[in-house]
Amino acid sequence: MWRYKYSEEANTKVLELKNHQEAVRALLFAPDGQTLYTASADKSIRAFDTLGNPTWAEMRAHEHPVNRLHELSANVFASGDDQGCVKIWDTRQHRCLSEFKEHTDYISGFATNPAQDHLLATSGDGRLSVYDLRKNVLAGKSDELDDELLSVSVIKNGRKVVCGSQDGVLVIFSWGTWGDMSDRFPGHPDSVEALLKVDEDTVLTGSSDGIIRVVQLHPNKLLGLIGDHEDLPVENLKFSHDKKIIGSVSHTNKVHFWDVGYLFEEDDGEEEADENEEKAPAGLSFDTEMKDADSDSDSDDSDMGDASGARKAFPTANEQFFSDL
Repeated sequence: MWRYKYSEEANTKVLELKNHQEAVRALLFAPDGQTLYTASADKSIRAFDTLGNPTWAEMRAHEHPVNRLHELSANVFASGDDQGCVKIWDTRQHRCLSEFKEHTDYISGFATNPAQDHLLATSGDGRLSVYDLRKNVLAGKSDELDDELLSVSVIKNGRKVVCGSQDGVLVIFSWGTWGDMSDRFPGHPDSVEALLKVDEDTVLTGSSDGIIRVVQLHPNKLLGLIGDHEDLPVENLKFSHDKKIIGSVSHTNKVHFWDVGYLFEEDDGEEEADENEEKAPAGLSFDTEMKDADSDSDSDDSDMGDASGARKAFPTANEQFFSDL
């Protein structure tokens, strides 16, 4: 396990830890950045300070390999394992607060709502589960889908939940209606392994075709591409502390860094935006492989652009990126 200092000039390894017996599958920084939690296939969860000194450890955290961690508060986090078990941990009390066994396959993703009082989990069994953290009970569970659910994010100020699936469809649920999906957004040619929320209407998707895409939801629209891992699956996406850079990982020994500061730049004016509303952002390629999108129930019409050709690049000013949102 390594920690890197990154910049436009160079990336420097500043820390290396070897404290697990098997593969490290999940990492999580505490909100203050002073504690790093690690989860491993050896079934343990550990915590370290910024110098690499161990501060907490649960050697038998799960009965099966641990593959997901998710922050809930300063000292509380969730973990998920290969057999679908979800646990809530309090590092101050050095104990597990609650345990849920609602899934029959691995936990693939976690998310929380804006109020931070509900935890959502996706699983390889094709279900989404929702847990009330105040009552420590299951609040809802979706019907079983035909494909695995691989990632999850809460959008629209907590009104919608989007999940990435094995067949490349973005599955959308309305908050409180957990049985059946309320909408679906096909288009990705391969599975959606990772979701990263940009704002309440926009997410970044990491797909097994190696491409990081910018996708708007309701109305459903592909906005552009961030980067390409050259046909290797994108397994995880994370923002830097200032959201100017995202890091992505794939099936290589490299971490890729992408400049995405322009995603959050303000528009200069409506008049200039109108002149460029048909253009995609600089540095992004419009992906015409996402096609034949359909949309159900409460979403607007999808706009996937021209799906007849190969990928094209339409250069324009970065500040026009969200001019039509």
